[in-house]
Parts: sequence; structure tokens; C-alpha cells
Amino acid sequence: MMIERLTAEQEALLPEYYARWEAVALSTEPANRTQAELGIRLIYEAAKLQPPAQIIWTESPEASAEAYRQTFTRTVRGHKLLNTETDAPIREQIHRLWHVTNKNVRSCIPSSNDSGSAYQVSWQLHSLLNKRVWYRVGQRVYGRFRKNGWLWDRLGSVPNSGIAGGGRVLTYVHGQHDASIMAHYAFLREVCGLTEETKPWLGQISLAQSANWWLPCQDICWISDRPCHIYFDKNNRLHCEDGPAIEYRDGWGSFCWHGVSVPVEIIMHPESITVERINNEKNIEVRRVMLERYGEARYIEDSNVEVIHEDEHGTLYRHSFSSDEPLVMVRVTNSTPEPDGSHKHYWLRVPPTMQTAHQAVAWTFEMTPEQYQPMFES
Repeated sequence: MMIERLTAEQEALLPEYYARWEAVALSTEPANRTQAELGIRLIYEAAKLQPPAQIIWTESPEASAEAYRQTFTRTVRGHKLLNTETDAPIREQIHRLWHVTNKNVRSCIPSSNDSGSAYQVSWQLHSLLNKRVWYRVGQRVYGRFRKNGWLWDRLGSVPNSGIAGGGRVLTYVHGQHDASIMAHYAFLREVCGLTEETKPWLGQISLAQSANWWLPCQDICWISDRPCHIYFDKNNRLHCEDGPAIEYRDGWGSFCWHGVSVPVEIIMHPESITVERINNEKNIEVRRVMLERYGEARYIEDSNVEVIHEDEHGTLYRHSFSSDEPLVMVRVTNSTPEPDGSHKHYWLRVPPTMQTAHQAVAWTFEMTPEQYQPMFES
């Protein structure tokens, strides 16, 4: 079957596919184990491999990884080593299905590199989902594995250009967090009629709709249930103030503050954050989260920050950070006394270009110093 461009009716279905596959990627429903296991067998069959004798379910990708490590770790001269030589070719063969499917699909779309071709229009569906789902959710889980080191850097050890970053075959094969690529092929299959050309990808599509990441090996594979919770802030960034923003059924997950991945203690034990720890943090985004959790005004008060200007409008403070913009705040005093006769102080963060307290306070009112001329009580 040859196609070149989508019809108006076909293109009108793109939003529906986006919504459907975003729901797949963010699903927290228990896995459909029957459908997932069928998908695994279809994948092995398409890769011309013997289906695994054992399909073992776990409650998180971390649990799958730990089970793999315990199964394939051997001791050599007192050192524990992972034996991946037997199983890495299995994963390489499965990953080659992407190239087979992509070649088959492109052969049916002569102008597949044309921005208006059916392939490229459908690929826009993938790109949008990739930004909204993979970069928002999948990378946070991936990042936790990178911190484990051994999982990503040692398991998939077969060089294969074009299949995985860093010249290695990725250990985990597509699951629900890779829904963007699944949406692309599902659309070409179900809407454009490329059923035979996308057949090698059918198992991947089925598995992604029913479970999380999985780890294929010879004679055995591990597959993870979906997360039980995924939390976002009002701007659709991963965020949770009292637990993991992504949490799996065994409690493992990823801690995020307004989209920034942070160590668990920053969320669960904010009292552990100190001025010294904030100053020593090299990751700019994590440092900003720590500063927010600690309190910018409290940080100014606790760290003997430099006073750069003081007048009747307030006191201007400035603290410089390495590789980030300075923290500049103005402290103002409420002229109306409290019932006990004291005067309340307020802290306002202002741009680092502020040079005087008057200028800083005027900026908070969206005025210039010349425009901001309040009457002070004598």
C-alpha cells in the first residue's frame, strides 16, 4: 500500500490519538497482565526469538532491575560482576524491530521526508507527546536509573549505532513512558492502513498500552506494573510536596519539585537543608529548590548576606552564587504598627540589577524611583 499525504479526515483524528496515548503514558491503573504478556510473546516472535519460559512481574522498574542483578551477578576472584554477554544480543535483536518497521513504513511513503507527508505529520504526534510525556515523566524515572550506574552503564553492553545513546543498547524496551513512538506507529497502522508494514511493532504497541517498562532476556523477562501515582503542579510539571511525584506500588519513585528532580530528603526532610548545603550545591536547579524550601528571607538572615544599600524605603541585600544569578532582596517595614506596637518586616525578591532600596521597592510597584514617592511619617 502506498500513501503520501493524509486526507483531511485522517488528519482530523490526530488530536484523538494524542489524547488516547497521553492517557496511556500517564495511566496509574494496574497493569493488564494478559495483554502485556501477549505483547511480549509477539515481540519475541517478530524478533525471531524463542518466547521466554518465565515472565516475572514486579511492582517497579527498580524491582525488575534488582531481580536481574541478583539473577545474573557472578563472583569472580572476590568481585561481583554482571554477566550480560548472553542477554545483550537478545535486546539488540528486539531493538532492531524499530529499524525494520521504520524502513517498511518509509518505503510506502515516497516523500516521507517532506514536511507535509503522512509520515512527518504523524511524526509531529510523536514529537508533541515526547515533549509532554517523555521529558516530563519518563526522563525522571530514567534519571533514577542513571544514578544507580550499573543498570544503564553496564547492562546493555552491545554497541549498536542508531539504536541507543552512548553506543549501547538500552536495557529496558519500550513501555508506557515511550507512548509517543507507539502513537506514531499506531496512527500509521490504524488510520493510514499500514497494517502489514507495522506488524513487527504490534507487540510493542500492545505492551505499552498495558504495562510499564520491561527487561527482556533469554528464557526470562521481567516486567513492571504501572506507577500508582503521578502528581503534577498547575503548570503540568511533576511535583509533590510530601512524597514521590511518580510512585510505584512498592514505594519506589522519583521526587520532584515543580518539575525538578531532587534528592528524597529535600522533599521528605526539608529541615535537613542548611545554608552550608545550599551554598555547596552545584546543580543550579536543585539549589533553587533548596533555597525555596529553606526560605529566601530566612537564608538572607542566616547567612550574613551583604547589605548593598539602605535608605528610608528599606534595606537591600545581595548574595552571589556560582553559575547563577545573584539573590537580591529588599526588606521593608510596615509603617502601621501591630497591636503590640511592633512593626512587621516584609522581604521582597527583586532583580539583580537593583542598586538602591528605593529603586527596588519602586520596582515591586512597577514604577521608577521618580514615580514612587510615598509620604513617610515623621
